[in-house]
Amino acid sequence: MPNKKHFTEFSYNPQVTVDAEHGVIVAEDVVQNVRDVDQLKPQIEQTEEVFGELPEGTIVTADNGYHCSKNIDFLKQRNLDGYIPHERLASRMKKKEKDLKRFSKENFEYNTKKDEFTCPDGETVKFSYEYFDKHKGKQVRVYRGVECGRCQDKKLCTKSNHKPKLIKCYGNEANLREMAEKMESAEGQEVYRVRSKIAERVFGHIKQNIGLREFLTRGLKGVRAEFSLACIAHNLKRILKIKSQIKDIEANTVENRRHNHTPFKKLCEKIKKTRSNLLCSISESLRHESTIQHH
Repeated sequence: MPNKKHFTEFSYNPQVTVDAEHGVIVAEDVVQNVRDVDQLKPQIEQTEEVFGELPEGTIVTADNGYHCSKNIDFLKQRNLDGYIPHERLASRMKKKEKDLKRFSKENFEYNTKKDEFTCPDGETVKFSYEYFDKHKGKQVRVYRGVECGRCQDKKLCTKSNHKPKLIKCYGNEANLREMAEKMESAEGQEVYRVRSKIAERVFGHIKQNIGLREFLTRGLKGVRAEFSLACIAHNLKRILKIKSQIKDIEANTVENRRHNHTPFKKLCEKIKKTRSNLLCSISESLRHESTIQHH
């Protein structure tokens, strides 16, 4: 697939969804799309196949690779509490990008009812037209400044000497603004900071400790089976560690002997069931391939 350097190579894009409380992988997949943006919905649906429908208000965090209007609208429709920064915000949070300029789009106030923007100088930017961007595969709404010709700050706002300020919107601007405001809050940044520790730790463990730095099998089907086995190994280690911690707590504290660990037990049971089904599927696939080769 095409990589980030725009070269085509034999590579795959692994996806994981991790339970924040226990560090257990609850959904995983391998795709051949270089971008992650189309993988959020499939990961949530795969999680719900195992655990049932996610409760309203469940926190879902993802990095800026998953940021798009479609994903944000999906989370809002499902009443899930999403935290996904856009690319510029993620760069600022990592201190890789300086603060926004005064006339950046983010500094234009958006009026949901009137569907128009107001610039920092108080002038209106109204909806003009829309079109489909074939390159990005998105519907684009274009807003045009009304009184830009008489504005003293026009040179600071737009590079064009003749055209007014133009603002392009990709998707539901109200939902995008709501997500941006949430991510810029102290709570949003804390949630995102915790996410990086949870998700990146899993990939670090699979690469460094399990040793899966590159796939040994060929073809998407084999690679998916190989990655699934690595995820199973990760989960088994996590479950054993958590169970040992629970035993230590119960041994040292009388009160914790009466503590209810039912949620974790249910999680373990569902993971074991999923693991069993996966291993059976891999076994049947290998037997089928062996039969074909034999014939």
